[in-house]
Amino acid sequence: MFPLARSRHLIGVGLLAVASLSCGGERTAVDETDPWTVGTIEVPLADGARPSALPVLTALEPVSLGTYDRTTLSFEGATVLPGYRAAYVDRPLHECGSGRQVFPVGDAWLEIRLEPAAAHTEAGQATLPGREIEIAGEGPLRRVYRTCDFEGVVVLVLALDAPRPFRISVVEDPAGLAVDVLHGGG
Repeated sequence: MFPLARSRHLIGVGLLAVASLSCGGERTAVDETDPWTVGTIEVPLADGARPSALPVLTALEPVSLGTYDRTTLSFEGATVLPGYRAAYVDRPLHECGSGRQVFPVGDAWLEIRLEPAAAHTEAGQATLPGREIEIAGEGPLRRVYRTCDFEGVVVLVLALDAPRPFRISVVEDPAGLAVDVLHGGG
């Protein structure tokens, strides 16, 4: 249902692994066997896949699941999920467009770039509750920053207490991505 590239490339310190997505990217639930990494995960759109409409990020839902935190990104308005790239970045962060510096909380910053995507309606109204979203709880996730929502690109930064292994899985109900961050070091 949601075409993505047929392989996921995980590149970490001395690590190169490739895991195939089943059925060309279709999943009905999070795949708990997805590998953890502290490197980069990049999944472009499948060749020839173009959304009928821009996928709109409508919800960001963090939850603690015992040994890891999960942040689910839900999308509406398209038959294709955006491609994505996730990697740890240095601070300060910079907002696209204005170039304004953002000094995030925490000691590690996991940047997730979604393309093509939007975090606003056609009328220009934001679909997330602000540029900085506080996270309650005692897990590693402290805050989520939206540093870009411009020209079909959305960038979110998860501010964590320390660099930790993470993974990303596709979910279908609702359509979206699950970003998991381990509580321990892996």
